[in-house]
Amino acid sequence: MFQGNQISVLACPACKSPFEDQSSGLFCSACDSEYVEKSGFWELTHTQLPSARGLGPRLMNQRIIAKVYEGFWRPAFVTVATGRPPNRDAEFEQACRYLCGGIKALQDDAPVVDLSCGPGLFARHLIESESFRHVYALDLSEPMVKQCVKLGEHLRGELCVIRGDVHELPFQDGQVAAVHAGAAFHMWPSPRKAVDEVFRILRPGGVFVASTFVHAEGRRLSKAAAAVFERSTNTTVFDRSKLRDMLSEAGFEGFEETRRGLFSLFRVHRPL
Repeated sequence: MFQGNQISVLACPACKSPFEDQSSGLFCSACDSEYVEKSGFWELTHTQLPSARGLGPRLMNQRIIAKVYEGFWRPAFVTVATGRPPNRDAEFEQACRYLCGGIKALQDDAPVVDLSCGPGLFARHLIESESFRHVYALDLSEPMVKQCVKLGEHLRGELCVIRGDVHELPFQDGQVAAVHAGAAFHMWPSPRKAVDEVFRILRPGGVFVASTFVHAEGRRLSKAAAAVFERSTNTTVFDRSKLRDMLSEAGFEGFEETRRGLFSLFRVHRPL
């Protein structure tokens, strides 16, 4: 786990006040709340979490899915969405290019947050790429964060694993240089609320990079098919123009995108 000044980036998810670092956990004097480390990750949720709704979120909370996510689950749905076998190295390279190229003022100690990190595939790669020294990996699924801790054991001190909610991010205002969300944006219950939170925690000039499902240009899924898919999986297939509008309304600028079939990797930044 991070110590000292790295913990100072974190904030109480309830009131967003800075923590007081204590040996037993993280204490928020503003709202008299305490959060603890368990099994190698910080438990930074403050409300009773509702049961996962929809096939997608329910599966993400299964231990077996957490174990096979990197080797089987993620490659399978990327293949379906893009119509091609996945190229993990190319995806890593493009995501890192978007992250590094989009940040207007990247410093050596710039904190980076990987949202809905799953078992930590991208979080580990960001550190191993040597482009980022400190990465915070956050997911709401306890099986996923436990697997993230296990697979990232060799990166202790550089990787901080957090169980938290994308709609109530446990970070202080304007302290994060970059936020990444790989193949997860479409599963967030309230994307606009989460986007507002991402904007809040980013530094001026900070970048948000995410991949998600979008309607294919020129051949939208039928309205009925899209409705069935979204209702059964609790997953959103975004209209590209509405996605851009939502990001713009939150305050982001400079929308850029790489498309492969239904899969979109996009980048926006918080204005300087």
